Amino acid sequence: MIGAFFIVHLAGATTNILPLGDSITRGDAMQGYRSILWSQMVDDHKDVNMVGSLSHGGPKGFDPQHEGHSGYTVRQLADALPGWLRYYPPPDVVLLHIGTNDLTRTQTTPITAMRQDMGRIITVLRVRNPSVRIFVAQIVPAKDAAAYRRIAEYNQMIREVANRYHTTRAPVTVVDMFTGFDRQADLSSDGVHPSRAGYRKMAGRWYSAIRSVPATAHPTPVPTGTPVRSGPYTHLVVPGTIQAEHYDLGGEGSAYHDTSPKNEGGSLRQDGVDITTVPGIGTVVGYMRPGEWLRYTLDVQRTGQYSVLLRVSSPFSGTSIRLELPGGSSVTIPVPNTGSHERFTTVQGRIRLSAGTTRIRVVPSGHQNLDWISFSIG
Repeated sequence: MIGAFFIVHLAGATTNILPLGDSITRGDAMQGYRSILWSQMVDDHKDVNMVGSLSHGGPKGFDPQHEGHSGYTVRQLADALPGWLRYYPPPDVVLLHIGTNDLTRTQTTPITAMRQDMGRIITVLRVRNPSVRIFVAQIVPAKDAAAYRRIAEYNQMIREVANRYHTTRAPVTVVDMFTGFDRQADLSSDGVHPSRAGYRKMAGRWYSAIRSVPATAHPTPVPTGTPVRSGPYTHLVVPGTIQAEHYDLGGEGSAYHDTSPKNEGGSLRQDGVDITTVPGIGTVVGYMRPGEWLRYTLDVQRTGQYSVLLRVSSPFSGTSIRLELPGGSSVTIPVPNTGSHERFTTVQGRIRLSAGTTRIRVVPSGHQNLDWISFSIG
């Protein structure tokens, strides 16, 4: 749950939060609102997952994913957003701070054009998740007097857009980052980006806004009275290659464990495992998080030592995938930082398998995508 009232979680469920905007959303290695906000949530024992195609900065253990694109205007963000949203789970919550680059440069963007593009952003987010909660900022001021006046006009338009697009199912909530933002103490020397104090103020205002909204999230109902068929999804022969999405039948807690109650990728199978499609790669199991696992039933043709290859991607360093066999034996295979979720590499380990039918569990230690697993003897 975020705050006392905001989201009521199912057991093991996670809230996906998308920080969206320009360089003020990105921050830098030393400061930014994202790490402060994340620390507040973790300190309050909130189960949150920051999502986005970029990954930057923060303390040890920080979840650094975001969509803070330096230099972007409102139109550039609206144009690029549909492509970015394909590569991670649909956000439940969006923190949108955009418009600074339109209003502080020599050539500024007309407010009417910005209004239209803000509507496009909201519409695109709702296509990905019809129940998304969007928190849109009245953006921080600038030191320059002319830019300050333009930002004040834009911020009035933000409230008009929020009122127009707000619905009960997908609320649009205005977060005032402008009022009380000190143009000396809360802005850095460039007169545009927040100082450390300004970023702390931003984090506090995001969190206060999130906590003030009553809960309306409802879990997807799980049918009762219908038995879930258990067993292999398809015949998996070893030596050979198995596709990650061919994990066993049997449902949550039996064939897999996933920390979200539905298929966030929306591809192929209709259970809780997140399956998505990556251009140039095909269908993969995506958005794998610590604590999750998949089970596969293998028809092993020969007893022996096997070389195991895994086709994986991860934008994080220091993660791994563990293969567990009945009886307690296992192998842990390190996964390198590939730079993004859609850039794959092959990693290798060794494991001993006995002839006959065996079940193997695949356990990720971090955020990864998995395409396939190949077993070869010798």
